[in-house]
Amino acid sequence: MPHNAPRNQQSLKLIACNGARLRCQASRNKPTEFDIKALQLEASKRAAEATLFVAPQDKTQTKKFIVSKVHCGQWGFDDSSQLVFDSHFTLVRPGTIIFGLRETVLLLGDVGTDQVRMDIEYFSCDNVALDDHNRYEPTITFTLRHSPKFYKVRGEDVIEAGT
Repeated sequence: MPHNAPRNQQSLKLIACNGARLRCQASRNKPTEFDIKALQLEASKRAAEATLFVAPQDKTQTKKFIVSKVHCGQWGFDDSSQLVFDSHFTLVRPGTIIFGLRETVLLLGDVGTDQVRMDIEYFSCDNVALDDHNRYEPTITFTLRHSPKFYKVRGEDVIEAGT
């Protein structure tokens, strides 16, 4: 949006979050020199971390597995000081998890139908834990510093992932 645009003017492209249209504009307050240096330092740290977490691989190499559901939540302790996962959201939807060179992609839903796509960049992972305690339903847990990216993929736009 142009800086002088009236409040009722809408952008050419819809930008939405949780169904609410977002309107972005420059702040009235100009950034200080300290703010700019802090942002530059953070960006350089993220770039350095990204190079640490990406193992050299064949660029075409991907690994695919079937998933049945996704839980989002956080780790904490119960009354007896046992480590437990507190699930805040569960999505029971079959799909595929694809481990690529720089990120893991979850495609939830049947191919050819509307799907939910979640991209987890490796540089935002603090920990990745595997558990095959129940060999019929193994789990993988990603502990992230940044939220993953979510997309809605329309059924007619879907091309088999990894091809």
